[in-house]
Amino acid sequence: VPNHLPIRAHSVVPDSALFVASDRMSRQLRGLPPAVIERLCRRGAALHLIGSRQVTTDLPEHRHLRGVRGAVPGEVAEDEEARRLAESVGRDRAAL
Repeated sequence: VPNHLPIRAHSVVPDSALFVASDRMSRQLRGLPPAVIERLCRRGAALHLIGSRQVTTDLPEHRHLRGVRGAVPGEVAEDEEARRLAESVGRDRAAL
């Protein structure tokens, strides 16, 4: 029985981030019944890590959303919104 889900990451993600993600996932899933984790694995659940300059549309399963506007009129494209959020987080960290 696995103690956590598969963790996938692009080569730009440092190994240290994979170790932290693995540790956190193991702690979060620790109290779940083994059957729940087995079912998640069977259904293809996984944790995906992206680099600090990547967005969700860089993931292969979300690539088809690159540049696509949302269903709500005036909504920005998925990758534009992710980049804007990443920039704001970077500014917040720089201010610390």
